Amino acid sequence: MRKKILVGAVFVAMVTIAFLCWQLRYPDGWDRIQLGMPRQEVYALAGPPTVDMADIKGAFWYQQKTILFLELQVYFEADKVAGFYVTQYIGTDQHFVYKRMLRDSLAQTDAPSGL
Repeated sequence: MRKKILVGAVFVAMVTIAFLCWQLRYPDGWDRIQLGMPRQEVYALAGPPTVDMADIKGAFWYQQKTILFLELQVYFEADKVAGFYVTQYIGTDQHFVYKRMLRDSLAQTDAPSGL
């Protein structure tokens, strides 16, 4: 009897871990975006943006999962990537934690003052 309970608990733990790993992944195309990449190449990797704010030179992609909301923000200068990052929101609409993963940014290199 104890062995069946242990096997069941291990199975539930493995399924839970697999589910969480799947939930925490963001789309593969998001991982291939690089500084200096042309806007059209970004769109080819990430698909059409959820929100395209050309007036602030930015585009945003959102993906909703069961317990997770993912956001990709890409900022352009002269139609080339100037900076981007991915944010994970875990929880509900009212109660959540977030983790911003800075993927790349001009702020890390030669950003002009004021950026």
